[in-house]
Amino acid sequence: GKARDDLFDEAERILREERRKAGQVAQAAVNEAREIASETRDAVDDAAPGNKSATEVAADEAEKAGERVAGAAQRKAEEVDLGKPKG
Repeated sequence: GKARDDLFDEAERILREERRKAGQVAQAAVNEAREIASETRDAVDDAAPGNKSATEVAADEAEKAGERVAGAAQRKAEEVDLGKPKG
């Protein structure tokens, strides 16, 4: 009846809201990854420091980049209350 229809409508609204939030989180992570890629390209143009190979420097930077991307995603998830539907 109507109560069931109302519950389905609410569930669909929550799904749409959470999908939108998840998209925002993913976009924040993509944006941060693009910024990191740009920064890394610039850094690679410079010489690798003294006793580290370019590969070692790249590995270090990749680890830092992963942490930054995860942090950006976490901040956005908290900002939009991902996983905490209203209602």
